[in-house]
Amino acid sequence: MKHNIKILKSNPTITEMFIYCKAPLKNTRWSWGAVSDQGDIFLRVWENEIARIEDKHYYRVTHLAVYKDKLSHPGIKERLRHVEEIRLGRSSFMIKCRAKNPKVIPREFKSFDSSHIGVGGKLIKIEEDFWLEERHILKF
Repeated sequence: MKHNIKILKSNPTITEMFIYCKAPLKNTRWSWGAVSDQGDIFLRVWENEIARIEDKHYYRVTHLAVYKDKLSHPGIKERLRHVEEIRLGRSSFMIKCRAKNPKVIPREFKSFDSSHIGVGGKLIKIEEDFWLEERHILKF
């Protein structure tokens, strides 16, 4: 798994970050992830939606209780396709995002950490949602 991600400017936008990962967003307003030209899956995750299980960190990648009545939304349909691709063995990466107010759902994007991305590992299901292990971190 070789990745040649070059951050070309300090403080890139989230859209630019996906471009630097060679995984441009399909739609800058509703896409929560993208597929790179190598077929890797890059997902936005919320930095506060983390679980520690057996000394490993997992980030929530679906939140079906919130979106159960909105499954036709293109962002949710895209996310579920991405999760299915990860479940079938695609490599995955996580860009950790901060919410303006993490207690409000649905969340509103505030910022993200452009200094690194998480490398996805095992995908597990907790109740109705999928969580993705952060195997390690790629620092820039």
